[in-house]
Parts: sequence; C-alpha cells; structure tokens
Amino acid sequence: MTGQPQTPPNQPGDAADRPAEQSTSFTATPADRARTYQTGRDQNIHEHHHYAPAAPPTAPAPTRGTLKSGVTWSLAAVVILALGAVVGVDLWQRHTAQDTGPAGETAAPPVTASASSDRPRSPSPSPTPPASKAKPNPPAPDPAPSPSQSGPPPNPAGENCGRWNTTKVPRTEVRACGRVEDDRFYMIAEWRTTSGSALVDVYLWLKDNTGKSVIYPEQGSPTGIGFHAMAAWPTPQDKPQWKEWEVRRDLVHGASYEVCVSVTERNGAGPSIYNPTVSGFQYRLIYP
Repeated sequence: MTGQPQTPPNQPGDAADRPAEQSTSFTATPADRARTYQTGRDQNIHEHHHYAPAAPPTAPAPTRGTLKSGVTWSLAAVVILALGAVVGVDLWQRHTAQDTGPAGETAAPPVTASASSDRPRSPSPSPTPPASKAKPNPPAPDPAPSPSQSGPPPNPAGENCGRWNTTKVPRTEVRACGRVEDDRFYMIAEWRTTSGSALVDVYLWLKDNTGKSVIYPEQGSPTGIGFHAMAAWPTPQDKPQWKEWEVRRDLVHGASYEVCVSVTERNGAGPSIYNPTVSGFQYRLIYP
C-alpha cells in the first residue's frame, strides 16, 4: 500500500502561522485497485494494491486411467492401419497378377473339400451304338513294298541258285534255284524288277542231265507249272518274290537235273516246254 497523508487545508487563523502545504496526488492504472479511507477531521487515506497479471488457465493433468485409455486407442489405431496396408498390398498383387495373365485365361474357382469328394465315383458306362447301325471296317489295301522295311522270308534255296537273267519282260530279271530235303526235290523260281513294278507269269519245269528231255511235269502240262499275276518289285521288298514246287516223281540218286524257269508278261503266251529248242533259264542240281 502506498500513499501519503494530505496536509489539511489551512484553517482560519493558521495562515499566518505556517505556509500552505501543497497536496500530493496519486495516479493509478486500470490494473490497480485502490481503497480510500476517511479518518477523522479532514484527513483521507488512499490505498493502492498492485497485482501481477492473472496467469492463463492450464489444462488439468491427465489422470492415470485416461492415460491408459489413450495408449490403448493409439495401439489399436496402429494395428488397424497395419492390417489395412497388408490387405491393400495383397489385393493389389492379385489384381496385378490377373491383369498380367494371358488373354482368355480366368482364375480357377477354389476347390472346397467335402466328404462326398473323397468317395470314388463309379465309371459311367459309355454308350455303344446299336448293333444294327455298326458297319464293318472295309479291308485295308495291301501297301506297296518299301525298301526301308524289313525284307521278306528269304529264298529257301540259299546258295543253290543260278545267276540273274534278263527276260523279255521290260526291267524284269529271273533265276532258277533248287534244293533237296528228306529225299524230296524242290524246284524254285525267283524274280525281281530293276525299277518300278510289274505283274508277270512265272513257269517251272524239270529236265534231265542233257537239258533236252522233260522229266516233270507230265505231258498234260505243256507250259509247265505256272504261277500267274505275280507282283514284281525291286529288291528288297516286303513280300516274297519266289515260288517253290515239289517234283512228285521218282528220281535217280546221284543223277543231275536241270531246273528250268521262264517269265512272261501277265496273260502272255507260256513256254512250249516239250519243244527241244525251248530250255528257259536253267540251274543244275544233283539229287543225292
């Protein structure tokens, strides 16, 4: 509190005794608080109180329960944001995989395991056409022989054959062969073409050691034993191109015989085997 008492004004009769005292005034700001006291007689007392400016209001300190609740909600928010990020990345990767897949392909639906899926299913019988509508397959034609295929059964005469001879049929060759097995004498004719294919007639007969008299067949077969419309191909081929015939008559052991063979075009004129000048192509074989 500040202030000074004011000097009372001069009373009548006192002016001569003491000079007049100048009064002192106080100036107060709006922030000051003042009270004025009036004492006895004419004396006033002024009180001035000066206060520091009021401090701004402060927030109350958080309680322990409020702090725990705030931490819990903060952790929950972080977990939710993390889960949202993971789900978003997974959906983006799936969308990207579908966009980059080949055109026309779709994702296969998920397969759900169930108890019924583990049970084996009985195969349903395949429908068969009625027997009346079934048609038999036509027989397949014989394929043309191919040189790359395995060869046919070899000529059973082995090395008991003459040389290859050119015939009057174009590009066709023939040779005579023979063999003996269990006292049985077999005549063999073998043929082939040098190029292309042909159909030929093949004839066999047997003469004595002079090569002039016919031993087999008998007089009832003037052209010998004939095999007609035989296919001829260049060797090797997939079908045999030889024919064998047994001489069905008694022969002399130790005597030699001439196997004769002739080839003509299909349906051509056969050889006159009983004509001494017709000999065909011969191969000599001894009957043991």
